[in-house]
Amino acid sequence: MERAKYSYYAEREGIEYDELLEGLSVTEESIRETAKKLVKEDLVFEYVVLDAKIELTDEEKQEFFQKYVDKFKTLYGHDEKYIREYMTEQIYDTMLFDKTMEYLLLNNTVNKK
Repeated sequence: MERAKYSYYAEREGIEYDELLEGLSVTEESIRETAKKLVKEDLVFEYVVLDAKIELTDEEKQEFFQKYVDKFKTLYGHDEKYIREYMTEQIYDTMLFDKTMEYLLLNNTVNKK
């Protein structure tokens, strides 16, 4: 996924992939390390979601959908129609992530000194 992101940017800018990496001071090794880190984070996230049985209800999806559409408009600069048509799954993923973070914060058992 990381390589695909940089390939996309290189193509969009009309330059070679290696040229883009060099210009950004990015190496194949750093791309691999970032990808490994993302996979680990995803696995931990999935474990917490499954272990805590965190789910989005249809009511939550309806109640908060517009809030996330507005958030995505600000973050990505897309118009609302595009977001509603093509980014619904990303919105639901973000909702689940936020709900999971809230769960972790509320159920934190780390001893704070």
